[in-house]
Amino acid sequence: MPVPNKIKIFDWRACKDGLPTKTNLLSKHVPIDGTCSFCNEKEEGACHALVGCKFLGETWLKVLPRLDIGASSNVFYMALKFCMAKLWDNLSIFFTVAWGIWYKRNKFFHDQIVVSPHNATEHALSLLKNYKVVYKKNRRQVQDFYQWKVPQEDFLKLNVDGSLCVEARKAGARAILRDRTRRTLLAASILESDVEEVEHIELLVIFRGLQLCAGMRIHHIQVESDCLMVIEALNQESMSNSLYGEIYHEIKQLSSLFGECLFTHVYREANMTAHLLAQCGRQVESITTWWDCIPDFLSQI
Repeated sequence: MPVPNKIKIFDWRACKDGLPTKTNLLSKHVPIDGTCSFCNEKEEGACHALVGCKFLGETWLKVLPRLDIGASSNVFYMALKFCMAKLWDNLSIFFTVAWGIWYKRNKFFHDQIVVSPHNATEHALSLLKNYKVVYKKNRRQVQDFYQWKVPQEDFLKLNVDGSLCVEARKAGARAILRDRTRRTLLAASILESDVEEVEHIELLVIFRGLQLCAGMRIHHIQVESDCLMVIEALNQESMSNSLYGEIYHEIKQLSSLFGECLFTHVYREANMTAHLLAQCGRQVESITTWWDCIPDFLSQI
């Protein structure tokens, strides 16, 4: 089944009823309320959490219209029907979307952060789509696919990334600006305090990067991040009512200072310079910048 390994592991656990659902936690004598946190009507078993909750019905109807939700109370037997019918693409979609829904459930259960079924599903399906593109390529093609690519004509490219230290509530924000000749115009490493969420630092580093570029008279800029959820949210303008809506609005205001500002997702392998620069971001006292050059330890990247 052509899905990422982390989804395969999730699939195996779901089919074996090995997910830490409330029903399973209760069976291990964990003192919690076993009712579903979303519908507050039924116990949260694996099938209910991934498929059966009434707030997921519309999502599954759009993704897999022929999925018979009421026919089985077991994830394994639902998947088995796809196998028996040799609907391998549907099987991949079923497990990938279920993984996204489980991610949504965990964000609420552990962090009290609400992710809509639509956003969770779109994020999961985007992951599957990109994986299938790479899955069909040979080793050399995969290496080329993951390499950093020069920006389109008349654009500069700003790669950003963030690293989080939850215990210290600190994060490193890093940004690197390059042109079509691969020349580095600016590199920056910034220490941020009072940051506890990955989504927060990934938004914050985009904001800081655009702040640094705002006074450089840049007309066209392309911002690349390896945080797919943040990039999609910025492009779909779906963060205005989120916990980080204020940063979202500030990013939009900064982006309006450029003639054109694009937000694109890139895999971490193609964002490695910014990723490694982040490791130094948590070491600096406030901000360190390099103009027309990069640190020596990044010169070979």
